[in-house]
Amino acid sequence: MFERFKSLMSQSLKRTSSQMNEVDLLELLYWIKVIIAVAVGLVVGLTGIRGATGHLVAAGIFFFVFSTYTTRVIKVDEDSYGGRLELLKDSGMQVYATFVLTWILSYTAFHS
Repeated sequence: MFERFKSLMSQSLKRTSSQMNEVDLLELLYWIKVIIAVAVGLVVGLTGIRGATGHLVAAGIFFFVFSTYTTRVIKVDEDSYGGRLELLKDSGMQVYATFVLTWILSYTAFHS
């Protein structure tokens, strides 16, 4: 599993999204979203943010980092995938659940 991720990351650093096939690109974007969700969950949990504030902070950070990565690093043509919102919604609940689980575990571990 991690070998596949490493190969996708190396492909993304060497090429633009137009040189990757659609399945590889969507898989790469999924793993990028998971990494961002875990990182943001740790940050929000360690800082002790609670409630709706944590959700709003996470949504803002997630949207900014993911949008920057897709438009500037791998140069995704968002229109060919239905727009930026469609790329964000793809596997959105799994990524959100990963964020919430990481947030709960890190908050509980450091603040209880």
